[in-house]
Amino acid sequence: MYGTFAYFKGKCYLIGVTDQPLVADDCRHWETKKINALESNSSYLSPAYSSAVINNKLYVGGNKGIYVTDDGTLWHKEVLNYPYPESPDLHTKLDYRDWAKYEESATRYEKHFYNMVASNDKLVTTSNWKHGGEYSSLIFIKDLVNNKWSVESYPEQILNLARGKDRFVAMSEKPGKDRLVDDTEDTASVLVDGSNDWRSSSIMSASSELVFGLDNKFIGTSIVNLSYDGISM
Repeated sequence: MYGTFAYFKGKCYLIGVTDQPLVADDCRHWETKKINALESNSSYLSPAYSSAVINNKLYVGGNKGIYVTDDGTLWHKEVLNYPYPESPDLHTKLDYRDWAKYEESATRYEKHFYNMVASNDKLVTTSNWKHGGEYSSLIFIKDLVNNKWSVESYPEQILNLARGKDRFVAMSEKPGKDRLVDDTEDTASVLVDGSNDWRSSSIMSASSELVFGLDNKFIGTSIVNLSYDGISM
């Protein structure tokens, strides 16, 4: 079961591991928080994959969408635009052979948002999608000043996302890569404040997790990567 932790308005929130969020004043004595999800039901917060607190709002990447609250009780689902229509589910109308061919070319959006970070004016989150028989990623960016979402497709699968200094940093790998046998280089990408374009550089192997912390460095775990700027590893 996936869950995410957030510290929001003086309380600890553990979201996704139960049907309703768990809340504690001291991060030790947890109680169930009854919520009201307007556009859906509370089960869409379980499981939950990521979260970010910005501008007195708590954003959560839940099941099938991104949800936001001002007070921890009343939740709204964010409206996202996807770049292409999703292929309809034709499973019941096709035999096995036709279904296999259809699945190879179908467009599918995963709608699980595993990574989410924010700056003062942007919220960035990612999800995977399948097209042409392979998975790559979508990057969703919310302009917090104008309250608008934008989306761009990314040719590789983004594994992680971090915020530090004046930039967002992501690591990704080629679609279909088998880490046990494939030595194809992976990619580190950086979006610097004030820019609309991601700058990319090759790295030997991407980490599964990425954080910004000690000694002003971006730190990748599982496969250790250290960087001051997100590009030079």
